[in-house]
Amino acid sequence: MLDNANKLGYQGSEKSRGELIIYPQGRDPIIINSPNSIEFTGKQIWDSAHGLVSIQTNKVLGQCSGTWSAVIKYSKAIDDLFKMVVDDDWVDINFYRHGKKWHVMRGLVSDIRYHQAVSANGATVRNFVISGSDWMSIFERTPIWFSPYTDDEVSGGVAYNAFTGVDSLVGSPVDAVRGFLFAFLRVFKGMGRATWLLPLEMPKGKIPSAVDPTFNMNVFSDSVLANFNYFDFTNNPPRLGLNVDYMELSGNLWQLAQEWSDPAFCELFGDTVLPLQDQINMESSPDQTVMQVTFRDRPFLAVTPQTAFPVGMASSYFSLPMHTINQQDVVGMDIGRAGSERFNTFLLSPQTTQEMAAASVDMAGPLWNTDDIKYHGLRRFDIVSHYVVEDPTLINLTQGQRYLLQDWHCMNPYLLSGNIYLGRGFPEIHIGEKVSLLGKDPTLDKTFYVESVSHNWQFGSTTKTTLGVTRGWEGTAADYIAALTDVSFRYNLATKGNPGVPPVAIV
Repeated sequence: MLDNANKLGYQGSEKSRGELIIYPQGRDPIIINSPNSIEFTGKQIWDSAHGLVSIQTNKVLGQCSGTWSAVIKYSKAIDDLFKMVVDDDWVDINFYRHGKKWHVMRGLVSDIRYHQAVSANGATVRNFVISGSDWMSIFERTPIWFSPYTDDEVSGGVAYNAFTGVDSLVGSPVDAVRGFLFAFLRVFKGMGRATWLLPLEMPKGKIPSAVDPTFNMNVFSDSVLANFNYFDFTNNPPRLGLNVDYMELSGNLWQLAQEWSDPAFCELFGDTVLPLQDQINMESSPDQTVMQVTFRDRPFLAVTPQTAFPVGMASSYFSLPMHTINQQDVVGMDIGRAGSERFNTFLLSPQTTQEMAAASVDMAGPLWNTDDIKYHGLRRFDIVSHYVVEDPTLINLTQGQRYLLQDWHCMNPYLLSGNIYLGRGFPEIHIGEKVSLLGKDPTLDKTFYVESVSHNWQFGSTTKTTLGVTRGWEGTAADYIAALTDVSFRYNLATKGNPGVPPVAIV
């Protein structure tokens, strides 16, 4: 958490800069003279290196890969970047503030373009624009495709070995997600077809300690290491997925993992972060961070005991990392609330309820707020889950999940969402965390859930961060709990009707 010095006063000058390092693969048949790494340290057109004009990064919760782009100043003293860089070369992006360094993104080059124009004063301006995605695009760019002709790495045997032959794919959501993301790539590696190699000169990042509870290192190619963090997934209530033998696999690895992640109840995202045991350190560098896929329970805020999740102040929402932002750091806000986010009827049922006709009716019973329906109409929130259980607790499981969704969404019409524009860089903030915008006293503090983070640095200016936020609440945590309790307790499980008997009108 940041300190609160100068809470209501002038923040002072901000010294910041961005840094882009490109690591060419060096194996391209045309780009044969690439250096080991390219750093953009030039300032003038006659310098012996290109200069970095600007750099921008963006990460969004729920999307697979983040994006980045950089404007590079042309230098006459060296060959142009078309002779040095090719797509799928790797990059590291760092941001500095007052001499402190944060490794914000590791990614790959997608394209490179050259721009030339004459300015108003007659000078010729020459720039390169390089853009790409972060390392999570590995999962988007790996298609599920098998050729009936070839007996190579895209044969049908790979499909069997990677999916139907992996026991972990018939299990809980975490087993399915881990299997879909990593099993296919591991089979490639076993066939000597290791994909997505990191350049030898690139820092490989820090391997988390074996005592770190998130430690579950997956080596899915010869040199790419990704930590799969599922420490905050409880599988509560317990559920099992269907056997993938019945699936026709298509799309890409991320699409399959996302579909089977039980997204109404779980979050799946990737980022470049410090290992858990090092997160107390406010700084980071490419040799310290890890590429981490996080699969966790949605950080529910609940007050209904039937959810089987911690409720009240013990809710997992209050244990998320929190960053404090002072008022003078905010240069703009665009936040609000919309009726499109209102739900007053919650329905949930597993996808498979064969031979359970009576139970299926019970599981289809809605949780609803009849008073709200009078004024706003029926606003349904429907979930059909891929997951089932194999014991008589199925009905209880379904009802508990409905209460969980109810508590998470029933406050939607009263919560704020939008964008917060910050006058300086906050490279320490990541998606899936929280921020607190300080007011004059705690009752005026605003807390938000961070769903997107963008950093933008330009030469001659400071880094600026933009946050995409949801679940905004003004007031204390106790105020939030009190309001949620009031709204949540207005919902009831609908009374089961009798066939052939007209329903009783709501009055």
